Amino acid sequence: VHLKIRFNAKQAPFILSQPIHSSQQVIYSDEFFTEITLHVIINFELISWIYSFGPEVEVIEPAWFRDQISEDLKKAYKSYET
Repeated sequence: VHLKIRFNAKQAPFILSQPIHSSQQVIYSDEFFTEITLHVIINFELISWIYSFGPEVEVIEPAWFRDQISEDLKKAYKSYET
């Protein structure tokens, strides 16, 4: 699967110095955010890695995976509501 992921400026140095996968390519970077692409199989390890960045990461593409991550995070948020 071809993924496009956006990281905020705080995480960019880590992402650039510690690539998650050999297919990682930077497609955009400025003082606000960095976008990368990955060609990977979506699995538990990848999803956990994405979640580990919390609000500092955003899945851009594919839309179905973005929606999946969004729904999972909404469910997690509801677990903490009073």
